Amino acid sequence: MNIIKKHIICAVYLLISCFWLVTKAGAQTPLEIRKADKLFSGFWIDRKTSRQLLIGVEKDGYVIINDWTGKMQDRGSADAYTANIKGGKLIMPPDLEHHAPYAEILIQERKLIYLTKFKDITGKPVVTRQTFVRRN
Repeated sequence: MNIIKKHIICAVYLLISCFWLVTKAGAQTPLEIRKADKLFSGFWIDRKTSRQLLIGVEKDGYVIINDWTGKMQDRGSADAYTANIKGGKLIMPPDLEHHAPYAEILIQERKLIYLTKFKDITGKPVVTRQTFVRRN
């Protein structure tokens, strides 16, 4: 009977530790949210491909990315994604249901870098990089 109590107590401590780690890992501080809003929010364009992004950062850290190719008026056919703020980047985890690969968005030298990481049909890792500038 004594061993069962010890296992139950260990399981409870393990569960509490897991919940604590999960809540710490996903939360952004208000400072991180404000910084991400200043860095990423707005219209971005890749002039070579006319691909455009509209990024919005909400007060609670929720990030919405609208992605379309063409003119500003073509936003009706935009794809919408969500992202998480993590380490000064926007992270979009893979979405298997919609066949969207893992992606990161970061700022380098006032340019937005959109990195996509996936494996091709042979299993070889592939990284694509697209550069955007802020649209005036």
